Amino acid sequence: DQIGMNTSIANPNNSTSPTTPPGGRGGVGSGSADGLADDLEAQKLLLSQILPVGIMQLWFRSLESVLSLLRNHAGNDEVAKHVLFFLRRMVETIGTESLPYMAEAIPRLFDMARSSTQVNDAVLLVNQVIRKFSDRSIFCIDLNLNIIATRCFSLLPPVTVPESQLMKSEDTREQYELFKTFLLFVQVLLTHGLSSVVCQNPVNVVSARKIIELVVQAGYGEFADSKQAFHVVRQCYGILGSLADQLLGQGGNDAVGMNRGMEKNGSDGGISLSSFFRGLIMEHGGMLCFRSAMQCALVVGGGVNITSPTGPGAGSGAGSGSGSASGSGAASGSGGRASSSSIAMGGSHASDLCNHPTFISVVRDNVILQRTLLKHCGMVFVENLCRVVLASLGCNAIVCEEYSIHLVRDDEVELQRVFSELIRSRYR
Repeated sequence: DQIGMNTSIANPNNSTSPTTPPGGRGGVGSGSADGLADDLEAQKLLLSQILPVGIMQLWFRSLESVLSLLRNHAGNDEVAKHVLFFLRRMVETIGTESLPYMAEAIPRLFDMARSSTQVNDAVLLVNQVIRKFSDRSIFCIDLNLNIIATRCFSLLPPVTVPESQLMKSEDTREQYELFKTFLLFVQVLLTHGLSSVVCQNPVNVVSARKIIELVVQAGYGEFADSKQAFHVVRQCYGILGSLADQLLGQGGNDAVGMNRGMEKNGSDGGISLSSFFRGLIMEHGGMLCFRSAMQCALVVGGGVNITSPTGPGAGSGAGSGSGSASGSGAASGSGGRASSSSIAMGGSHASDLCNHPTFISVVRDNVILQRTLLKHCGMVFVENLCRVVLASLGCNAIVCEEYSIHLVRDDEVELQRVFSELIRSRYR
């Protein structure tokens, strides 16, 4: 520990060391682009004046011993727990030189993990690695996405079960924690230069589809019966927006690779991941935005959870990964209709919603998602949202037309106001 503290102090940026690991392991730059390799060599040259070579060799030998423990004691929970602690320290202490060891340790840790808590701890390590090293960690994560996703999906709770029920027992509470940590894992993948792991690698296409279905279903917010739970819903908004940018925007060039991946894995006739995502968004995107916001209004206003299962795979466990979007997404209508001439407020507590920070945050991020989907799906999304979704929620033709006009205008602040009033008009 003392050596680790001294090393961290001497190496505040957690850069690479001037040595290579024993056993012929090269640093991460050895197999990367020339620019990255040059950058790592420059860091090594700088640190050669700071970090003693002997200390780094001690860490490398320690890491080799730790990996040996994982190989020889695969069923020992105590070994796994202490190894996780040590690996977290190594990420912060020796920087990118820890990555080759992480590539071997990660799948072994997930194989050893039995409980939701153990899997959650392993995902936390992966999240730490991604946040620390961004795209430099791609070879660790790309090789292991299927292992991580499969293990998590086997333990995730159904996302239609209210949070309050999940918190009643230790087992379901641990599952809910894993659910939140796994969504964070997906988010950091998409925001730290590793979106290609989900969106472009055909080897990962089956896991990618299951992840997309999970995020869409969770985005409805059916589990959210507390104000704190809407942080997770907002997280889903951000993930869906990032996926839209990657799969439907300029970066959505996965058709050939993902088609081949679909065919190899026996998926639905070889449709691309972009087409699969677009289909889910067209079926569920608009309803997801409105139902989740209405759920927030009910929770903030002191109401009860009235949402019914509408997302893909509704009614099944989060990890079912059925590969098909079930349900039309048109949930039963809410009580009351908006004014025939305008988007009006309603409900005894509706006027209080506009001042509640949770509702304000949900509306803001929800509108950002709507604008992102409009950007990538065009007027087809607007037509579906206004003529199908709003109509199913009890809005008349005038209200639907007014909202479509505001949605296509380049005024996000005004759209937030209009969307907020429309949700409040649905609230009773």
